[in-house]
Amino acid sequence: MAPLRFIVALSCANGAAALRLKHLNPLYYIKSEEPYLIEFYARGADQCIDMEKPVRALEKKLKVRVLKWDVWQDSSAYKLMQFLDRGIDGRTPCGGLPYFYNKKTGGTICGATDDKNLEKWATGAGHDSTRPRPEDKEKKRVGLRVTGADARKRRLQVIEKQKLIKEMKTKNSAAAAAAAAEAGAP
Repeated sequence: MAPLRFIVALSCANGAAALRLKHLNPLYYIKSEEPYLIEFYARGADQCIDMEKPVRALEKKLKVRVLKWDVWQDSSAYKLMQFLDRGIDGRTPCGGLPYFYNKKTGGTICGATDDKNLEKWATGAGHDSTRPRPEDKEKKRVGLRVTGADARKRRLQVIEKQKLIKEMKTKNSAAAAAAAAEAGAP
């Protein structure tokens, strides 16, 4: 009798594993009603990392769940993304990450975007599928940083400009003092 119990326990365990695997399959979620918002991303990709906070904020604000699929780790998620990204002509309009898909409206967003556009996509309002995310001020400042010989040239130009401004101010103040003295003397 013991081997029979082992076989039954093993088949029950495999059944539970099959149920769990069913929920891991991306096609299962395409057929279901909830969640209807899907994000295809890649762990470690810069634009995907930039979109983590806006997606969490969207989930809290609208009280919805955004299903996230890592296409680098799951080949079935990658195939599903390719399928959803097909246009009528068979071409892929996006082909990049992150890729957002709304099952209710069929709306998509290709790449990182701003918070307002993400909310419009989630609610089904008119949205722009390729609006870029505004650049972070710190990234912009670092990107514009100048070093080496160019920095020295710019620093010398700034010093020269400051000297010219100082000379102009002294000339203007001297001219104003002369004009005041001339106006005061009859």
